[in-house]
Amino acid sequence: MAQSLYNSLDDKRGIAIITGMLGEISLSMQDRSAALDQFHQAIRLLQREDETELVRRYTCMVVTVLIKQGDIERAAETFSKIDTAEISDPNERIPVEIAHALLLNAGGQRSAATASLERCLALSREYGLKRQEMAVHSELRDFARVDRDLAAYILHNDECQRVGEEISSRESAIQLALSSKEKEILAEREERERERAVLYSTLPKTVADRIISGELVTGDHFDEAAVLFADVVGFSHNSAGTGASQVTALLAQIFEDFDEACERYAVTKVKTIGDSYMCFCAEGNALVNATAVANVAAHIVDSNFTWPGGSDRSEQQQSRVQFRVGVAIGPLVAGVIGTDRLQYDVWGDTVNTASRLESTGEAGRIQVNESFVHALAEAPFQLIPRGTIEVKGKGAIHTWWLESRI
Repeated sequence: MAQSLYNSLDDKRGIAIITGMLGEISLSMQDRSAALDQFHQAIRLLQREDETELVRRYTCMVVTVLIKQGDIERAAETFSKIDTAEISDPNERIPVEIAHALLLNAGGQRSAATASLERCLALSREYGLKRQEMAVHSELRDFARVDRDLAAYILHNDECQRVGEEISSRESAIQLALSSKEKEILAEREERERERAVLYSTLPKTVADRIISGELVTGDHFDEAAVLFADVVGFSHNSAGTGASQVTALLAQIFEDFDEACERYAVTKVKTIGDSYMCFCAEGNALVNATAVANVAAHIVDSNFTWPGGSDRSEQQQSRVQFRVGVAIGPLVAGVIGTDRLQYDVWGDTVNTASRLESTGEAGRIQVNESFVHALAEAPFQLIPRGTIEVKGKGAIHTWWLESRI
């Protein structure tokens, strides 16, 4: 499976390492012919990748296999190709010394071979190279078996088993620690995802992403922000006598529809308060922002929702939910407030104006301020002057009805 993955990724180094590991498995199963083929294949791949250390490692394994097959001449020729100069890393040096010791032994120099292996044993112990230590004990055990030296055989066999158990125990401990760490990381990731989901459910995605990245979203200023307030007309009257679950379900449908419209037109939802809905657009210029919010406003007044049926609502027109919408454009400040329960909100005179335009508007209509009319000058919308109205805190202002798209 791993080799298939590396093949699909065209990872030559990964393919070579897997092939070399297969060679080691074949060697442990005494399939020396298969091991040789796999080691040679790994070496060819690694030479193309200029992986000197791994080439040296698998070449030493080829030497070992050839010696065990009795092909001493080819083993010596293969060993002569190994670059043994300036190998300072004991982990790299020991396999080369083991291969050299086996060649010495094959040439009848048992004492020199044994001395070389003893040096490798001391070096592996000094640097805590357990796998290399086990490999040396294994070769010294084979020497003792051939020499019929029972004491030496038992010594190296016991040491080989002991070191092997240490390796297995250490690898098990590492695997256990890795597994525990993976579970910890997974738990932390799941917690972060839950936190992210909560942020996305309560804040605009762009704002949530900024908070997740560590940014403080405390006071963004926008000069040409278009703000919309929408309110359900006659909510208290029409919901009276209707079950709470029905009213809640209706509002959920309405606001979900408005949310989809905001997403479609790249408008940011701010919040809902009871039966009121608030959103704004501030990322573009005045025309872009005004057009986006105008599209949402038109969608809202054109939406088709009906009140739950009742004995006094026999006609479809009487039961249709209507909305009153107010829109203004101008400067505002936006930011996140709160600590335990974060809330994204907007402030400023533009917000107050939009709210007043909604409350002084009419059912099924969109009331906008003069600045919004100017912003929409190049957009395909029909605007009808309403006249002058009194707005609390602002006095008399000129307003328009945003009727429809042209």
